[in-house]
Amino acid sequence: MALAATTVPAKCTIAGSGAEALTKVRTDHDYIPDVIFIDMNMPMMNGVACKHELRKLPQLQKTRIYMYSTSVNVYAVGNGETAPDDFIVKPASLTDFIRILSVIFEGLVS
Repeated sequence: MALAATTVPAKCTIAGSGAEALTKVRTDHDYIPDVIFIDMNMPMMNGVACKHELRKLPQLQKTRIYMYSTSVNVYAVGNGETAPDDFIVKPASLTDFIRILSVIFEGLVS
């Protein structure tokens, strides 16, 4: 809903788990998203493990990865190689989330 409310023409692909996301990008080498958003608390594989596996894929080396959670414990997401490109604390309102996404996507277009 938040992405649709931005002015950025974007296509959103959703995976129900980290494992499902990995299967998608491992089997379709032509699929190279500009941005990946990973929830810290996903079923079957947490966000840190998913991000680590995504970074192993050559086609995703330039893809920005944002991790998000309701927690503000940024130390839980790792550091160095395991750290995401950025961390988003899930905002309390849809309006705030729209603003965050707009800033992220404006940075990609610039």
